[in-house]
Amino acid sequence: MKQKLFAVVTLVFVLSLVTTVNASYGLGDGVDGYVNGNGLPAEGITVRVYNAADALEGYGVNDDNSQGALGTDVTDANGYFHIAWLYAHSGTYKVVAETPVGDLIQYVTVNCGATTRVCFSYSCGDAGLSPGFWKHNVGVYLGYSPGSYSDPVGSAVVSQATMGDWLASLGLNLEALYEDLSTKGGGAAGAATRVGAANVFNALAGLQPYAD
Repeated sequence: MKQKLFAVVTLVFVLSLVTTVNASYGLGDGVDGYVNGNGLPAEGITVRVYNAADALEGYGVNDDNSQGALGTDVTDANGYFHIAWLYAHSGTYKVVAETPVGDLIQYVTVNCGATTRVCFSYSCGDAGLSPGFWKHNVGVYLGYSPGSYSDPVGSAVVSQATMGDWLASLGLNLEALYEDLSTKGGGAAGAATRVGAANVFNALAGLQPYAD
């Protein structure tokens, strides 16, 4: 009787191992989307996908649906990219588009068997806006500052809706970015913190990086 019980337990254990080892991830587990520059499809833009450990994950999808580079794809003539074979257990991934105005970043959730659409846009012609500009607008959104949103000529429209969308794409870190925009002193390090926070929003708005 003990031998039979041992055999059953062993079989269940082996089946469990087989199920774990043979888990597969395919074209349906990924991120795709488009990159537009100055209102037109941006060809040749490198897009990368990083997991929660900040490591590249998945593979770019070749024209024949075979695996390309690790966690990387390059946009085609339509500005389209596709990275698949992600582990996709409702995980959050960082999608980075390396554009002429700097890295554009979005955080997305990928569910098992689903492809999440991500789109980026940027403009090479508009100068980045200052930390003070973005501090005011973030403060208005958070209720820290009175008044309305600032929207100078040439910038993306800043509104409650766009700030909300950006908040979602930033992984709910708007309060931390407001603190960075408010950094005082610290010499060059403090200035770099303020400018870095401003350029997060400049990238989201499709603007060039701000130069202090």
